[in-house]
Amino acid sequence: MIGIYSAHSQIFLLVLASITTLFFALPLLLVPLAWARLMQWRIPMETDLRDGLNNSPPTQVADVREIAFYALLLLLTMLFQPTVAG
Repeated sequence: MIGIYSAHSQIFLLVLASITTLFFALPLLLVPLAWARLMQWRIPMETDLRDGLNNSPPTQVADVREIAFYALLLLLTMLFQPTVAG
């Protein structure tokens, strides 16, 4: 970030990543069907997705969980990334 707020850019990104993780990634990872209902997505009649792991292509819920997992990994990487004092 360039300008008078450049010293605060790391804090801004950490806060943004934390809020995004709390309100989007974790609900998608933990309760994807409830999140889908909240977003008014179409939910299939068959919600028992335990057998969906053998189907091809993967279920949309599994895709959403994978995205949420990688978002959480990104947040943890940003939080625990060593910083260079300059």
